[in-house]
Amino acid sequence: APADADSGLTYEEGTWTPQDTDLGGSVQSGMYTKIGNLVTCHFTLTTGAISGGSLFYIKNLPFTCGATDAFRGAVSIAYTNATNMPLGGNVTEGATTAYLLIGTGDIATDDEIGSSKTIAGSMMYRVD
Repeated sequence: APADADSGLTYEEGTWTPQDTDLGGSVQSGMYTKIGNLVTCHFTLTTGAISGGSLFYIKNLPFTCGATDAFRGAVSIAYTNATNMPLGGNVTEGATTAYLLIGTGDIATDDEIGSSKTIAGSMMYRVD
């Protein structure tokens, strides 16, 4: 059915600041659109000085993802020069974070992404 202006859905768009695991980095920019309970985000970030085996997360999403697995959505990678190529990822349910998956299917660690690496992409998820 065609969109109905009287459907009661709210519409919002704006900017957000994506952050890496250690909240560092030189480039951190993002845009989002929220229609009803569906959020679409686009982002570019350059990591700070990260290292070690801790899991790598993109933090500070503009809205908290819904609390169940059914609400989390996919992260799509448009560009990266990360040490190991992330293939995509998932928004974390009940949180404002997303993780990336590398070729082995594992959640990427700080070492696998690397310092001063650029990641650009988009994600879509639902809020409660």
